[in-house]
Amino acid sequence: MVLLDASAALHRNGDIVPPPERAMPSAREVAKYFLLLAEEEDLVSNHKLQKLLYYAQGFHLAMYRTPLFREALIAWNSGPAVPEVWKEYEEYGLGALPRSWVDLDAFTTREAGVIKDVYTAYGQFAAWVLRDLVHGESPFTSTPHHGVISHKKLAAYFVHHLLDDPDDAPPA
Repeated sequence: MVLLDASAALHRNGDIVPPPERAMPSAREVAKYFLLLAEEEDLVSNHKLQKLLYYAQGFHLAMYRTPLFREALIAWNSGPAVPEVWKEYEEYGLGALPRSWVDLDAFTTREAGVIKDVYTAYGQFAAWVLRDLVHGESPFTSTPHHGVISHKKLAAYFVHHLLDDPDDAPPA
């Protein structure tokens, strides 16, 4: 199965890269969107947020064959992480992260849909549950410690393991 279409291209390292027409949201903006979706009783820690970013990136790559955000997901001991986002919220330790403003108009309908769907599916789980899930998934387990989890691995895994029928994935 080919995971690319005419609007995406392979980078030298095999990653899928988006078309240059518009700026995609940053991982920080996606993180802030997740925090806006959190209910008062939900505890979204930095650890949990990192897993939500992983799932959002994976689903977006599988469904639309383009990344949701440009920043790399790195395979840390505790699971995948976007270092730039981790550093932004590091001061909160294991505690709940605060909501902050994000321009929701900056997201396409597809991007917002993936973020909302991922939060609906995975936001209900504690960080440790998400960690255990991720630690059993090949994009994470096949990436060396402190290595970049490639878009190619994420797309292949999420298409073949998480979509009901990979042939039903919409074109990019």
